[in-house]
Amino acid sequence: MRLGRTLPPAAAPVPLKSVLSGLKGVMRGKNELRRFEEELKTYHGSAHVFLVSSGKACLYLILKALQRLNPSRREVVIPAYTCYSVPSAVKRAGLTVCLCDIDPVTLDFDYSRLSRLLAERGDEILAVVPTHLFGVASDVPKVRKLTAGTPVTVIEDAAQALGGRLRGKPLGTLGDVGFFSLGRGKALSTVEGGVVLTDNGDLAKALFDELAFFGGYSALDLVNLAVQAAALALLMDPRLFWLPKALPFLKLGETHFDTDFALKRMSGFQAGLARGWQQRLEEASSARRRHTDAWAEALQGDGGAGLTSPAEGLLRYPLLVSEPTQRQTLLSASERLGLGVMAAYPRSLDRLSAMGAHCGDTHCPGAREVASRLVTLPVHPYVTDGDRRRIRKALPFTATSGGEAVP
Repeated sequence: MRLGRTLPPAAAPVPLKSVLSGLKGVMRGKNELRRFEEELKTYHGSAHVFLVSSGKACLYLILKALQRLNPSRREVVIPAYTCYSVPSAVKRAGLTVCLCDIDPVTLDFDYSRLSRLLAERGDEILAVVPTHLFGVASDVPKVRKLTAGTPVTVIEDAAQALGGRLRGKPLGTLGDVGFFSLGRGKALSTVEGGVVLTDNGDLAKALFDELAFFGGYSALDLVNLAVQAAALALLMDPRLFWLPKALPFLKLGETHFDTDFALKRMSGFQAGLARGWQQRLEEASSARRRHTDAWAEALQGDGGAGLTSPAEGLLRYPLLVSEPTQRQTLLSASERLGLGVMAAYPRSLDRLSAMGAHCGDTHCPGAREVASRLVTLPVHPYVTDGDRRRIRKALPFTATSGGEAVP
């Protein structure tokens, strides 16, 4: 077990004063929620906002609302490499996962395969879910062009991309409907939480109707949230993060396919915890941009051909390692030295047996390549220049011999 400075792979600082704001938010109740909703509408220029308990609860809510509007369509196209919460929500909603392989260089859809899926299965597809993985922007406008003139809905998975932009527009507002996660390690954290945005009035009505089936947070739930918020405020600091990382029951960094997740409306505590979120988000985004640029420059400095700076607003800096042995060497060094370098989701979805039956691409070489080669470097506000130097020293390759940044 490592003692001493340990970087989390991703982190959104939660000031202790925000925990006090959360407690006040419990007393303000619906007024606190309305304030947060209005701030989100103004920031994103969106007509309708819905607040729930997690990103996967957001996606479930959206899919149930879409089923009201298009009950004959049952398939949801998702990237073959993404967070397991995405297929979990699709399955929980009683729909069929339709996989589309990805381009390992962009982490976005393989658009030749997406075009083929839409042509072959267009009558069955309810929605396509472009995903901004680690904050790397998916080409949502391209997805909208491919689905134009059809009943297929574009659901923008911006769970990891709050505060990011594509061509000047806020991520989360480029599709027919979008959602964010406010969980631990996201761009903004309310311990747990999710935000749905849309300008579509018919869909907003269906979302409102479906939200009536969601429960609320109990008094015990609120106590638990407050304790977790205080723990986040203290223990995400690298000087103390070794402690929660050493506790196996917390399962930090683990990813599981699980359809048994809570479906709740956001509480006043979470909305209160978010008070001042615009400033916190901008400060954190500024730090992430600075570290992202520094990583791009450092890796390019090795002379690696094709290395380009990823999109702005990254949550984690994705890097493809050419050899599995090199990746394992780096991950072992990170674990030993507390560097915050991590792999992501261990399997592509076409190899995730827990997910069960699916349609679409049955063999996804792009997704499998990413699952076997990807590591992420930390870019959050707790990272220092010294941390970056330690990580760079631990990389078991030069950029020319095995590191490829995802553009």
